[in-house]
Amino acid sequence: MTIRRRHVDIFLDEIAAGNVEDDIDPVFQSQLCQHLLRRASPTRAVIGVADSLKGQSPLGLLCLNKGVDRDPAEVVRECVALVRDRIGPVADFKRAVVVDRLPKTRSGKILRATMVKIADGQDWKMPATIDDPAILDEITQALRGLGLAGAKG
Repeated sequence: MTIRRRHVDIFLDEIAAGNVEDDIDPVFQSQLCQHLLRRASPTRAVIGVADSLKGQSPLGLLCLNKGVDRDPAEVVRECVALVRDRIGPVADFKRAVVVDRLPKTRSGKILRATMVKIADGQDWKMPATIDDPAILDEITQALRGLGLAGAKG
């Protein structure tokens, strides 16, 4: 493997895993995004899900503000377009889903590792520190709508 190829692989791995969320955050915080999304989605998470070609690809989970009456599909399309415009197509951000809420621990941390296992169809265990276990069923249903989430916890 050449050095250049190795650097490209490392770069793509970083993009596909968790760093997309760090790159997406400024997009969500930008005035352009707030105008386009009309402050529709203040809470979000990006996880890396299994991809047969790239190893992992990013998947966005978006929670809409209460009272937002916009079509979730429209919000997803705008989000994907903004990320591709600001970061570029190399980020491979093509999929996102609107959910009612994200699974969190009692201290407020988002349970990304559990969501990755659900999305990839791996066996997972209910985290002892989860705030509301019913949220994982909601996430599973949302991910099944994208053709993900094969295994049960």
